[in-house]
Amino acid sequence: MADVKQLKHLEHLEDEMLNEGVEGCKKIVQDLQAVRKIFGCKGGDAGFLQTKWDGKPSVICGIDPANGFFFVSTKGALNKKPVCCYGHTSIQDNFGKIPDLADKLKQCYTHFKPLGIKGVIQGDLLYVKGASFDKGGLSSETIDGVDHWVFKPNTIKYAIPKKHPIGKQVSSHQIGVVFHTHYSGPDGRIHHKQLLSELSDKPGIRGENFKPSSTVLNIQNDTPVAEIGFDHAEEMKFDQTVKEIESECMKCGHFLDQLVGFGGGKGNPKGEEKFHIAPYIKSYFNDEVKPKSESNVTSNIDKTITQLLAFYDKKMDKFISGYKNENTIVEKRKLVGESILFVANNRSKFESLLKLYKKVQSLKQQIIDKLDLLEKDWKMFAKSDSTTFETTSHEGYVLHRDGDRVKLVNRLEFSKFNFLFQ
Repeated sequence: MADVKQLKHLEHLEDEMLNEGVEGCKKIVQDLQAVRKIFGCKGGDAGFLQTKWDGKPSVICGIDPANGFFFVSTKGALNKKPVCCYGHTSIQDNFGKIPDLADKLKQCYTHFKPLGIKGVIQGDLLYVKGASFDKGGLSSETIDGVDHWVFKPNTIKYAIPKKHPIGKQVSSHQIGVVFHTHYSGPDGRIHHKQLLSELSDKPGIRGENFKPSSTVLNIQNDTPVAEIGFDHAEEMKFDQTVKEIESECMKCGHFLDQLVGFGGGKGNPKGEEKFHIAPYIKSYFNDEVKPKSESNVTSNIDKTITQLLAFYDKKMDKFISGYKNENTIVEKRKLVGESILFVANNRSKFESLLKLYKKVQSLKQQIIDKLDLLEKDWKMFAKSDSTTFETTSHEGYVLHRDGDRVKLVNRLEFSKFNFLFQ
């Protein structure tokens, strides 16, 4: 089924231009215009935002449409040969080699089955009461003189005051989760038992009415944007920046399409494409935020190009070192030389592309800064070294528009922590 979409990976807003060229540029502009409408409380068909929680693991559960039985699993449920667990025994059979994961899935099975889930939903596990803190359990901590419940399912450590309504629920519920996605399926084929791999995901858990539970705390993740907005000056500045991005997209569009044609964008490059610089532009931007990277985030475009070339050259050295045949090595080195010449011959186009990319990042960060102001009750922390935690914010946000989605993440902050302790 060609139209099936599943929630396995979300793209960063700014990366869409690298993924899809001109079409990606159009999507970026439309996404920014949608955010503008949402902030103006005129969302409607423009779309909506969800907050990303840094839970672990991502759990898929519900009724298997192929047999009618309740199951729990990880994202492996979406494989062509789904990995589904219909009880503790099958959880042990499939995940027993990873004891911590198996224990969490058993807790999920025990507590989620009584919810009466009718379809198939997905969520991020936040805590399991009784587990040790370093394995996804709860801890008690005094922060600024206030007693908090604390849990750290993945990279971010979350804290909620014990006297807060949610804090009271944390203390009384055995397991915490953020359910954020549901899967749907009927495709019109008579008497066809659908496979999980044929289902498509949609945001939220629309249509699911859980039975009352004294053990499962489901934390909502719809972003309450009605509490924020732009003042007139901010509106004017935002609109002007979007117009500038749209104009620069038109100038860069042909070159972006050219890079996609050279193997840029989504997926792994094949054949000679893997020796062109195009597929490594996006991975370079990921490398910039790594704590031990040789590259640094900078507004200096000349320095960015120098760092990109150094990153690419190091990648190629690693690739080519695996070849033993001297003729093959010479051939691959020639391809690398041609790619470096391509950059030199298109220097101004690369500069325009990088300026556009960074302008989108800057406007995206302004959106994130606005959204982060919504968080008044939760406190978030992340390790800045092996022992020290520093204040951070939510992992990010997801914009849903026209059945598509894109993530808004402060890569310099969250991705840095993620890379440091992955």
